[in-house]
Amino acid sequence: MKKHLPKAKYTVPASTYLAWIDLSAYGQDEVAKLLLEKGRVALSNGADFGGAGKDFVRFNLATSKEIIKDAVLRMASVLED
Repeated sequence: MKKHLPKAKYTVPASTYLAWIDLSAYGQDEVAKLLLEKGRVALSNGADFGGAGKDFVRFNLATSKEIIKDAVLRMASVLED
């Protein structure tokens, strides 16, 4: 993630498969919706889990490394280009 989404703030989750990613540095409103529409990556909107999650997306890591890498690359194609 650091290589492809350098502005994202992410901490490896402890004992869970749900990652919270702060994408506020990209300056996009409704970033989860944007990533679904343009990158075809389905993430949960952090705001749906309370006000503190406003600038975050929730990424489910319970899948293969290949699928995670593909999703990160799709996210980068929307946010970095």
